[in-house]
Amino acid sequence: MAAYSQGMDVQCSAQASVRRQAEASAALGKGRESAAKASPVRQAPPAKGFWRNSIARLASWRRRYRQRRALLALDAGQLKDIGISRVDALQEGCKPFWRP
Repeated sequence: MAAYSQGMDVQCSAQASVRRQAEASAALGKGRESAAKASPVRQAPPAKGFWRNSIARLASWRRRYRQRRALLALDAGQLKDIGISRVDALQEGCKPFWRP
């Protein structure tokens, strides 16, 4: 019985291997876009987009940092004018800049 079970495991894994190979070759035959979607390897982003995204992210972090520091500097009357409590201002102002 155990030998039969082992034989089935080998047969199932062999069938799965053949199926994966067939899917991969079919994906390669459909063109580069299909192969890129089926491939687990991630393509490197274009350098231009990478730098643009990096600069935008740094600018966003700096803006968020400055806004949170400004929020902490507000007095009770100003906080009342914008409709938030001191506790809310402290919670938001004490977050790290990388957290939205």
